[in-house]
Amino acid sequence: QECCVMLSLGNNPVISAIQSILKEQYPAVAWSDPATFHVTLVYASRVTDLGIVRDVLPKSINPVTFEVGPVRCFEEKADGIPVYLAVTAPDTLAAMQFSLAATFKTLGFELSEYSAPECWVPHVTLGYVKQGYPVPIYDDRAQVTADKMECSIEVGERYETVYITRSKESQAAQLRELS
Repeated sequence: QECCVMLSLGNNPVISAIQSILKEQYPAVAWSDPATFHVTLVYASRVTDLGIVRDVLPKSINPVTFEVGPVRCFEEKADGIPVYLAVTAPDTLAAMQFSLAATFKTLGFELSEYSAPECWVPHVTLGYVKQGYPVPIYDDRAQVTADKMECSIEVGERYETVYITRSKESQAAQLRELS
């Protein structure tokens, strides 16, 4: 069974705006659905028990702000050239990824080679360029904030998803600080 832990950026207005600008200029790209924007933290196969995964996930997360951009691409795959927004990972995001990778490895889950902290390339996939067409160019950078973590695990023919957000206690504490 497969398991993916990610920071959700679904329908993020900043990333959606960047993608919209590029869509007009590069029609030969199979664009990702903005509802699926995310930064993968770890991807593992041979995960046998969602209960164990739930137990090791954080119970809540604080919002994480980071920079996205410029547009880059990975090596060509069967469905085209993956085009992504680079993510400049602040220490909190890098620590989150490192901790999850170490925990999953300790539990004996088989991590993707890209989930090893030394190989992790934080990014938001924007789409796939069709073979023979130009790769989009976008050099600007922007700030985005993620406040939800998702963990999806394959259960038979479907996926079960656990959502981790900010705890009610930390939200209340922040409101008290602001008042």
